[in-house]
Amino acid sequence: MMLLMLGMPLFVLDMTSVFSLMGHLIYGAILRLTAVRILTSRA
Repeated sequence: MMLLMLGMPLFVLDMTSVFSLMGHLIYGAILRLTAVRILTSRA
C-alpha cells in the first residue's frame, strides 16, 4: 500500500524486494517463537 501511495510499481521481483521479503519472514518467525515461549512459560 505504501509503494502504491508513493507511485512505485507493485509486485516487482528484484533482489531488493526478495531480501526485504526474507527479512520480514525471518522477523516474523523470530517474533512468533518468542511469543510462543513467553505465552507457554506463563501457562
